[in-house]
Amino acid sequence: TPVSATLANDTDLGSAVADMAHFTFTNGSGADIKVSQMKVKRLGVSGDTTVGNLYLFDDYTRLTDEATFSTGVASFNDASGIFTVPANSSKTIAVRGDIAADMSGQTIGMSLNAATDIVSDAASVSGSFPMNGNLLSIVDSTSVADATFGTVSPGANAALEAQTEFTAWSATLAVTNQDENLEMIRFSQIGSISAGDFTNIKLRINSVDVATGVLVTGKTGQDLIFDLHNSPIAFAKGVTKTISVVGDIVGGTSKTLHLGLDKKADVMLKDAGYGNYTLVTFNPDVATERAELQTISTGTITMTKRTDSATSNLTVGATNQSLAKFDIKANGEEIKINTLKVQAYMAATTSTTTYIKNVSLYLDGVQVGNTANIKVALGAADTTLYTSFSIYQKVAAAATKTLEVKGDVYTCATSACTANIAATGDQIQIKILGSANEDNAQGMISAAAIDAPGSSVSANTLTVGTGTLSLYKNTAYGNQTISSGGLVKMGSYNLQANAYDTVNISAFTVAYVNGDGTIATTKWSNMYLVYGGTTSSVKGTMTASNIFSVNTPLAANASIQIDVYATLDASVTSGAASTTMVVTATKATDGADATADKQIGQNVTVAPASRSVAIDTVIPSAIVVGGTQNVEMMDVRVKSLHAPSTIDQMRLKYTVDGDDDVNALVSCKLNYPTESGTLETAYQSFILGGSDYYATFTGMT
Repeated sequence: TPVSATLANDTDLGSAVADMAHFTFTNGSGADIKVSQMKVKRLGVSGDTTVGNLYLFDDYTRLTDEATFSTGVASFNDASGIFTVPANSSKTIAVRGDIAADMSGQTIGMSLNAATDIVSDAASVSGSFPMNGNLLSIVDSTSVADATFGTVSPGANAALEAQTEFTAWSATLAVTNQDENLEMIRFSQIGSISAGDFTNIKLRINSVDVATGVLVTGKTGQDLIFDLHNSPIAFAKGVTKTISVVGDIVGGTSKTLHLGLDKKADVMLKDAGYGNYTLVTFNPDVATERAELQTISTGTITMTKRTDSATSNLTVGATNQSLAKFDIKANGEEIKINTLKVQAYMAATTSTTTYIKNVSLYLDGVQVGNTANIKVALGAADTTLYTSFSIYQKVAAAATKTLEVKGDVYTCATSACTANIAATGDQIQIKILGSANEDNAQGMISAAAIDAPGSSVSANTLTVGTGTLSLYKNTAYGNQTISSGGLVKMGSYNLQANAYDTVNISAFTVAYVNGDGTIATTKWSNMYLVYGGTTSSVKGTMTASNIFSVNTPLAANASIQIDVYATLDASVTSGAASTTMVVTATKATDGADATADKQIGQNVTVAPASRSVAIDTVIPSAIVVGGTQNVEMMDVRVKSLHAPSTIDQMRLKYTVDGDDDVNALVSCKLNYPTESGTLETAYQSFILGGSDYYATFTGMT
């Protein structure tokens, strides 16, 4: 396997994981090659203690524990393989080391001295040996960055419950002298948990999530590497930040979690001023910066009300209704739930209610356990009245299942449930009772008895009622005065369904009321309805009672407007009339009657068309300067009553009093709106007619 080397140029004293040489291993064969030993020789004017610790890295991944020089040689050994070079590929290995303090003026380099310094499972190792790297000059710098970790938390916990957002490691990092950038931080987990037991892992700095990670198999335990070099995290000098590792403990019952920084070389914190990596200080100044041991306790069941748990009202007599939904989550291990205590709490009800009929449980949509008439508690704090369901269902560790409770809106005085005593205003709230002494579930790994749930959980309170209709006269449409003849809107009504049930409308019955006895039904024809955007059939002949058969459902809380139209004979010039309405309907749930009682509509009065004329109350100026043009004299407002009308002529009178000059008004200009809405202007002179003068405008449109 040929080997070539590329080398770094210089480094600073006090540096961590200083990059001192790169060696590229090339595998030209068709099989992977494993390198199990590599010896590095120290070059230059330096001693064995110039480099405190020496490591091999594959990019940002540390491959080895620290090695030290002995008589100028550092040896790395791992019978299982330090690294593997894939078939027909190559891999570059970096030699990095921690440069000790007070070594200014020394030079140091790295060398692969001979092919025998590389042990692998390849047939042979070839290369141009010795491979001497460039000598690196160690320079003195008194203002390089310092970085110190604070005390690590959390402390030891012998009974850690599975949970979300658990902080498995946290410590402060204080930076001085120079700004720094965090490019990589590598944690190791040496507890007994599996990688899948600690998930959704985040690196959090000052409460902000900056990266995500997963536990991967390492040399010992698991590694957790956050590679940040593409977007390093800035640490300003003089600033202290809190670094935390947060994740979800979803399994690992009876196992341990032990997270920490194994080596100072696992923190690649680059000095922004000098470009070297800082040798961090642990607190206390020991080899590792590790949180204390966390032992995961036996599994737990978490039960919470779902956001889509029923909130709508319940209809008396409705069957198989959704009464509640809960999320059931197993934490720490797979858990088998044997039984659940289900209670119906009913506030605002009579003391005779003791059961709800046909209640069943569904886990992820599949019924579990039997259907039962469950007991009702009349007190909110009552935990003695409940029904136990045997379900015997397993929930995998970290899995969440949906528990739905269904039942009939049918309450009973006895367990036989032969008569429904549910009434409007009753309230039903489903509860799953729980406590610290249930022991109704079992951990599949720990075999421990588990409480499912550990405390009671309640669904929403649902109100019981029956479907009804309410019919009202439409107040937005008032009494009408019309002229004879044409299509007439005789009445307008609003129909409202209450909140409990869909109502099926089968008929609208419209009765005619001859107000003053002068307009017979024979004077009306072509009656029809417009309801909810639908137009009914037309009844050519109107009678005293007119039935419109329909098949229209009206959902709970929905409403429609119903308008009554008919044509009035042109011969009718006076009189009064009105309508009444009855809506025939049944409840969708049980077919019971839901008819809306009779309501009286608007009065319709027939009167000839007429007009009202009024002068605007805003009075123009009483003093006018002679010679002024376009002087506004008055505003006239004309209103058409009962029916549209057209004004085709207007006559204005000018009265001369006493010494008034009859020639003071030269001409009269009239501005008026046309039928099309445009503004028209006409001019006329005043002409003497008797003792007054008149301007007559004709041909108006």
